[in-house]
Order: sequence, then C-alpha cells, then structure tokens
Amino acid sequence: MEAEERFRRVLREFPESPFAPEASYYLGLALLSQSRPAPLDQSETLAALTQFRSFLSRYPDHELADRARKHIQEIRTKLAKKAYLNGLLYERLRAMRAARFYYRDHVLAEYPDTPYAPRAMLRLAESYARTGEWKESASWARKTLDELQDGDRGLEEKERGKMMAQARRILEEAVRQDATAAAGVIPASVDTSGTASSSDR
Repeated sequence: MEAEERFRRVLREFPESPFAPEASYYLGLALLSQSRPAPLDQSETLAALTQFRSFLSRYPDHELADRARKHIQEIRTKLAKKAYLNGLLYERLRAMRAARFYYRDHVLAEYPDTPYAPRAMLRLAESYARTGEWKESASWARKTLDELQDGDRGLEEKERGKMMAQARRILEEAVRQDATAAAGVIPASVDTSGTASSSDR
C-alpha cells in the first residue's frame, strides 16, 4: 500500500522529524484500513494494534493520542469478536473443550473489558449445562449476572436483558438438577421453584 510505505519511510529515514508522530499515527490507520472482517485472518488488525501502541508509548501526550486509544479499543473489541466466533464454531462442532478454551482463555483472559466478555461467560454457562456440569454452569451464570448488573458493557439494553434472563434460567435449571452443586451461587432474586421473582420480571 503506497500510503503505508510513505509513512514507514518517514519513520525510517527521519525518526526525529516533527512529522514523525503524525506518520506513526497514520501508519496505524493505513494498517487498520486493510483489516478484514472478524471471521477472517486478523494479521493486519494486529499490526495496526502494535503500531498504535508504539505511537502511544512514544507520544502519550500528542493531540492524536486519544484517537489512538479509541482505535485500540475498537481493535481489541474486534479481536474479541474473532475469538468469540471461534468459540461458537467449536460449539457447533460439539468440541466443547476447544470452545471453552476460546471463551475463557482468549475472550475473558485477553479482552475482559469488551462486550464479548459477558457473552463468553454466558456461553460457558450454557456449555456446562449441556454437559450436565451444574456447578460450573451455575458459577458462570452467576458471573454473567454480576457482570451485566455492573453496567451495560457496551451492549444494547434489549440484548443485555435477554442475556440476564437466560443466565437466570440456567441458574434455575442448575438448582433443579443439582441443588448442592449450585449452592452459594444462586442470587436472592431467583426463585428456585423455577420462576424469577417479581422484581426480575
């Protein structure tokens, strides 16, 4: 890409130039413009992330710094989506161990501040319910509720409400299947007879 090479040349040949900060930032933008949709290879996205971080490490107080931080957050959300979609793919293939690995060790471990974190928690709760591991299922459902009750986490209110309702249903099912396994993780707002309390409706 011509623009990318032009910015690299400035940084390579004139690293102390007053134009170097802008070249560093716009190199990140040039790389980001080549980023592919989340399901595809994310090499360019990762390169853009590295470049924006390099820019911030050298010019943290530059007038473009806030824009760079915003791009970094957007990139991290996209990478979280990539990992989440990988988890869904393995779920469809009934490879639960691999699916849980992506949800837990990629989405939650690397991108806990993105909207895909509570989504991954809920998928973990659902996956353990499907295999009858009720203690784990209840624990992840509880974590999902705690996460969503702390704020919107970048989710639309309608989706957030649906996710909370699903997490509550998983908790209720855990109690029906194995009350002792779910002990200590059932919130007071859940009616263990199988319906949510009036405060949750």
